[in-house]
Amino acid sequence: TTPGPVIKIRGALYQCQLVESALLNIINRNSIIATRASLLHDAIDGAPLAAFGLRRASEISLGSARSAYIG
Repeated sequence: TTPGPVIKIRGALYQCQLVESALLNIINRNSIIATRASLLHDAIDGAPLAAFGLRRASEISLGSARSAYIG
């Protein structure tokens, strides 16, 4: 079966578009980071891998580090 929506947002169109944009940005960014980490891990045949992305971050957030760990 096809999964249903992850989240439903109701409200004025402009408000829903703002929320949708923010959510898609967060989900897509974390997905890209996890995918890249997984590809790197596969490429080095499971050797230790360190992430230094937090050094370049424009804000202090562990979301990217969490996504890399998941990947």
